[in-house]
Amino acid sequence: MALTPLDIHNKQFPRSFRGYNETEVDEFLEQVGREFDQVLRDNAALREQVEALNARLEQYRQLEDTLHNTLVVAQETAEEVKASAQKQAELMINQARLEAEQIVQAARAKAEEMERRYQELLSSMKAARARMRALLLAHLQLLDEEAGDGSTDEGAAGERGDGEEAQEHRGDAKDGAGRGVPAGTRDPAPLGAPAAWGAREAAAARDRAGGV
Repeated sequence: MALTPLDIHNKQFPRSFRGYNETEVDEFLEQVGREFDQVLRDNAALREQVEALNARLEQYRQLEDTLHNTLVVAQETAEEVKASAQKQAELMINQARLEAEQIVQAARAKAEEMERRYQELLSSMKAARARMRALLLAHLQLLDEEAGDGSTDEGAAGERGDGEEAQEHRGDAKDGAGRGVPAGTRDPAPLGAPAAWGAREAAAARDRAGGV
């Protein structure tokens, strides 16, 4: 059974011969009771403080556990975000690489098409130049033949002068194709031109039309 201040205050000692002074013993017991009561109060207060500190310590422990769990979750989330970002970056890099390859292929195909069209244009220019040269050579040859024939046909042209003048005074003349031409509108034949001038000119025109 625990000792209380009331027990100390009510404690009675039997009297004996030549015993202690009763007054001093009572005063001492009174003082001991008061001090013991103060000790008990202090002990209770300290116990309350200890309980409060224990409760706060438990809160701190729970907070520590919560922080630890939060840190673990944050680390896991950071790892997941890092992995997702890395995967997204790899996908973007692969997509950009694919698009770059497609652009390069398209540019290469366009360059090849332009080169082909350029070669075709060069071939067309060469062919046109060859046709033009052939046409010019044909005209030069025709002019040379006309110049050679003109010196030998001057007499014949003089003899035909009267007949042609008479023909110009007719009502309607006919051209080389047999179509009627009004008098005075037909171009005169070049001086000294051969008889085959019209046929050669028509053949040269057909050649030009076929070449184009």
